[in-house]
Amino acid sequence: MSKINKKALEVASRLMGDEIKAKKYFDKLSSWDAEFSKLTQEFGWAGMYARNILNDKTREIVAIVALIVLGKLPQLKDHMEMALRVGVTKKEILEVILQLVVFAGYPVALNSLSVLEEVLAENEKITK
Repeated sequence: MSKINKKALEVASRLMGDEIKAKKYFDKLSSWDAEFSKLTQEFGWAGMYARNILNDKTREIVAIVALIVLGKLPQLKDHMEMALRVGVTKKEILEVILQLVVFAGYPVALNSLSVLEEVLAENEKITK
């Protein structure tokens, strides 16, 4: 197990909903490359995600939009789950996807709807 940045762990635990899940994420990154994990923790989680300008809901909506447009579906799933945990509603996520039809097209929206369907099925307790 690698040394985990305290602030990164705090932020990741809040968004992932579980400190154990956050630690496993950072440990997995460390197993690939310890320096990469350290940089991800410091810049991403303890840096950008810890800034107090956007709230967690807004930040996760931004992440969802970016991941949809980029077609990064595995990460989209993770951020949809985090969005639900921080109070973004399934109706809001659906509206974000529908709005992106204009900018990214129907195939992108349909793929994203499939991810949302999967996330909602796996996270019933979050969405109620």
